[in-house]
Amino acid sequence: MMLRDFYEMSDICRPDFTIQAFLNLLVLGVFLVLPEFVKAQQQDESTVVYDSHYFTQYNPVTLTDMIRYIPGGEMVLNRRFGPGGGGDFRGFGANDSQVLLNGRRMSGKINNMSTALARIQATQVERIELIRGNAEGLDIRNEGIIFNIILVEGAENSSSSFIDAGVTDINGMDTEPAILASYNANRGPLEFGISYQYENRPRLNLVDEQVLNADRTQREFRHLFNAQTRHNHIVIGNIAYEFQNGVALQINGLISDNAQEYERHEDQFLYGSRGELKPNAIEVGDIANLNDELEIGGDIEFDVGQLGSFKTLFVLNRRDNDDTIAQDIINDNFISRFFSSVSNYDEDETIVRSAITTLIGAHTLEYGAEAAFNSLDRSWAFNEDPFVNAIVEEDRYEMFLTHSIQVSDKFSLQSALTQEYSRILQNRDDQTNDRSFRYLKPRLEVRYDFTPNDQFRILLERTVSQLNLNEFVASRNIDDELI
Repeated sequence: MMLRDFYEMSDICRPDFTIQAFLNLLVLGVFLVLPEFVKAQQQDESTVVYDSHYFTQYNPVTLTDMIRYIPGGEMVLNRRFGPGGGGDFRGFGANDSQVLLNGRRMSGKINNMSTALARIQATQVERIELIRGNAEGLDIRNEGIIFNIILVEGAENSSSSFIDAGVTDINGMDTEPAILASYNANRGPLEFGISYQYENRPRLNLVDEQVLNADRTQREFRHLFNAQTRHNHIVIGNIAYEFQNGVALQINGLISDNAQEYERHEDQFLYGSRGELKPNAIEVGDIANLNDELEIGGDIEFDVGQLGSFKTLFVLNRRDNDDTIAQDIINDNFISRFFSSVSNYDEDETIVRSAITTLIGAHTLEYGAEAAFNSLDRSWAFNEDPFVNAIVEEDRYEMFLTHSIQVSDKFSLQSALTQEYSRILQNRDDQTNDRSFRYLKPRLEVRYDFTPNDQFRILLERTVSQLNLNEFVASRNIDDELI
């Protein structure tokens, strides 16, 4: 077991930016639309439409079911379950889930588009558009194919509700319920919804292990009981309002209470001279990872005359984490502590992004700025050592300009330039260290449609990866392959 303290290791006390300039060559083949396979209607050469009638043969219940039955949809569903549940991309300008609702993204990181898929009923969906170009009015940068979900326009006063319930039963563990309930309503220009989800993921491992001597004779027998449970209470709400002057406002929020617990019990026996088992020791361990999350996000959009449209997005999220590990050994009814680890840490993030989109003939310009503020306040203790407290903060600012043009019916070009400024501050026991960075991130994308079904795409881009602030404070390392 190793202890890491990136602060004390001055030679590597620096942001773990993974800067890569890569060239992606993607050939989007006929899987986009196979006429004999799907009953899709093409709007143009860059958009394929799946209307609600196509999905009746599959009897879908939620939007997740519908996306699963679209060629390439399973990949989108798998992609959305990235590390952190959508929170590893760097700000709003980085790549987000390639799924939109009515051409709009959700202003959130924990509460992002992936959390909404299972809460939208199939009956609420009018059609799903697969867009393979940088179409005008899209609220996100196209990284290949965008799934644009068009919902049914409700009546002046309408509402819908959905409940999905079940149980999970594993021998040797308690039966656990699961439920997802949502309610959505439309009152003229006002739309709102709320949902509650309780999910659990129990898992039980029973392991019998034989420990051998060097001559391959039996030395020890171990029986391991390892029960893992994960409980999540998640409440999500959203509200949207469109004013008579065309201003559109959207607010969403998430509150979650999460617990992941491990109960480990291992009976250890020694083999006697006659092969009999003799009780040797009992090893017990308890691991508890408790996490509370709160996030509020939103956006406002309105026209600014000849300049085009102005949009501001924001998100504030807070995480409170408590991790405890305790492992004891019982020998001859005497309990001794093998090791313990206690960690308490709070994570805060605030992001604001404003942009103006201007149309000039066949050209589209998007320009604006983004600011992000991240902080980590962590206390950690190993065994009987006193608590060590560390604070890590990152402030980031960037300015960006994106230009898009449809050169011809088959050829499109998009170029972008982003200038990023960032500052990292570390503070541990009144010892401080700070560093500043500046990065220029160009991007160039070319698309060419050979046929309505085949597209050639080439992308050249320089990116900066999102930081994990926990790598800048002391922690225990239980991974043998990680140094």
